[in-house]
Amino acid sequence: MLEPYLVRTSKINKRDLSQITQKLYIAFIKNFYKKHLQKNLEDNHSIIKAIKNEEFDNEEIKETFEFLNKNFYDIIKNESQGTIRNLGYIFSRTTYDDLVCKILPYTIMYADNYRNRRKDTKNDFKIDFDNEIELINLIKEAHLQKKMNLQEVILLSLLLFNPPKRLQEYQYCKIVKEQPTKEMDKKWNYLYEDTMYINICKNDRRNKKEKDENDFKNISKLNMKYTQPFLNVFVFDYEERERNEFLLNEYVPDNKISKILSSATMKVFGKNIGIHELRRLYLTYKDEKGMRRTEREEIAKFMNHNLQEQNNYIYADT
Repeated sequence: MLEPYLVRTSKINKRDLSQITQKLYIAFIKNFYKKHLQKNLEDNHSIIKAIKNEEFDNEEIKETFEFLNKNFYDIIKNESQGTIRNLGYIFSRTTYDDLVCKILPYTIMYADNYRNRRKDTKNDFKIDFDNEIELINLIKEAHLQKKMNLQEVILLSLLLFNPPKRLQEYQYCKIVKEQPTKEMDKKWNYLYEDTMYINICKNDRRNKKEKDENDFKNISKLNMKYTQPFLNVFVFDYEERERNEFLLNEYVPDNKISKILSSATMKVFGKNIGIHELRRLYLTYKDEKGMRRTEREEIAKFMNHNLQEQNNYIYADT
């Protein structure tokens, strides 16, 4: 048994979740509640409001989940690490501090174990990210023989010829003809010429230094020189795209964006590669080649993570 924290060490998690992620957490907490109390959790319960980042009644949450707080150590004996992590994430969005202090030591331990396992895992598959001619030919061949579609080509070329950003950053990106300003709709990212202005990303955490709330979270200069020829293969002129048109030609829903990447990598490399794995392959490749501190910092900024997270992505003993 891990000793609970005496005080809560983290702030209330107010990060906005995608609709799909909300549904997953809501389904989880409903199933967990029914499993232990044989009762249904109401759709308008405060714990569900907390998941949705809506105003909630913490007393209602404490009353409903008192069983979990009182019997926490008995309950977790029969639950998986995934269950504990989910509980930790959900209740981190509440002010039920007594329960949070009990869950936190476990979620931190599991997170450390996961990072260590992830770092120590070997992967024999590699991509030569510097061999641009080979990568271009692989994509062209896949397009001709395996019928890669427009979205697959655009997305994969952006990921292979730049440090791989998270998918959300391209998923919510529109092309604009004028330099983006702080006043533009914060629901979207914008590509102006070869520079990407990011509002939407996985990591919404700001630097410790206070910034204007209207600042873009990240501004990145993209290598578009290899994406343009692929677009032209489809008789599609990048320069003529209409104002505010999506970079991926249309808005791609959450449940489809990962499938586009999986399909593209299967056609090009004969292997299903998710974005997390692609980011790991890229950083491991760069690490093996040798990176100066300044290059590490530039890549970390482009990929929107810190240097510690960058180190966790790199495969050990490769």
